[in-house]
Amino acid sequence: MEQLDLSELNSLRGLRLLLEKSPEELRIWAQDMSVPIKDKTEVLTVLEEELPDAWLPTLSVFISTAEARVDSAVSQDGEAAYFCERLLLLLLGQERLLPRVAPEVRFDLRILARRLLSATSLNCATRAASLLALIGQPEDVALLERHRPAEPILASLFDEAAQVLRRIQEK
Repeated sequence: MEQLDLSELNSLRGLRLLLEKSPEELRIWAQDMSVPIKDKTEVLTVLEEELPDAWLPTLSVFISTAEARVDSAVSQDGEAAYFCERLLLLLLGQERLLPRVAPEVRFDLRILARRLLSATSLNCATRAASLLALIGQPEDVALLERHRPAEPILASLFDEAAQVLRRIQEK
């Protein structure tokens, strides 16, 4: 591994960071705003495979990072949008995560997802819609409809999320 050019292998660099840091060190590292967003994204990419229970508390720090960068993520299809996309993929890809997230963190996630619906990055926006289908409220339907993309396949994801939230309202 020492002979590999880690600048070309993002996942390996993220893995190395995870192997070198305790969960508390990772939390402090993730809170550090001087750490490039690209490095934090690399860690999220590795955690998508499996987020060990010991590292679950660090998730709120990554969510805070996304909240701090949400304006850039919405307006540009750049590193901030990619970070948010990877965070949402992590949350959507591991069914056991969302039920274990504290209510106040779920509230923050919902607000983040609502804001990301209008992201320039359609990958980010569609993942936000998928997350809202899981943690949203009926009042989010209007926002889903307002930001529904024109492209039919992507639009169907927004439609499905809205339909799930309408069912909540009917109960």
